[in-house]
Amino acid sequence: MFQLALRLGRTVGELVSSLSAEEFEYWKAFSVLEPIGILREDALFANVCKTFADLQVKNELTLRDFTVFNRDKFADAEPEKEQVMRNIKAVFGALSAKSKA
Repeated sequence: MFQLALRLGRTVGELVSSLSAEEFEYWKAFSVLEPIGILREDALFANVCKTFADLQVKNELTLRDFTVFNRDKFADAEPEKEQVMRNIKAVFGALSAKSKA
């Protein structure tokens, strides 16, 4: 919720008072497919830095050499892609069935 509020330029209180649980579920599903936040930014900037380094030193550095955050400690927190897709299908399926009723 805090990451979403930061990205939308709103307070968490504003989001809580104006965001339905259904829309928040959509945002969570979207975040799995298109991550937002510090880890994504770290990867993007690491890629830029590696590109510049590759101009000077060929194939000696990896993308991980330029990341600030250690992704290994976050690996357990990330769900498997297949499970995420099942969850997204379940949410959208439930919403579709709700709209037909």
